[in-house]
Amino acid sequence: MNQIVSYRLKILGNVQKVGYRNWMRETAIETGIAGWVKNCPDSSVEALIEGNENAINRIIESCGKGPTFATVKLVVKRKVNFEGCKNFIIK
Repeated sequence: MNQIVSYRLKILGNVQKVGYRNWMRETAIETGIAGWVKNCPDSSVEALIEGNENAINRIIESCGKGPTFATVKLVVKRKVNFEGCKNFIIK
């Protein structure tokens, strides 16, 4: 069964000032994912993603590539409790 899951992501690399948050929001909406994305003080990007497992796996794979000008070195994922996000926002 394709259940709803939640993950917290930490994306490391050259991911700020390259359109990563906007790209992730567009990708999440296209994929049917809810949650949020934000820049962190350590130059990484953090995200909460919620959706069905297939969609979650697709977006995690996409996050490893990112937008054109990003250079993603690592995507750390951690399963978290479901928060019930209704849409996908940039914090």
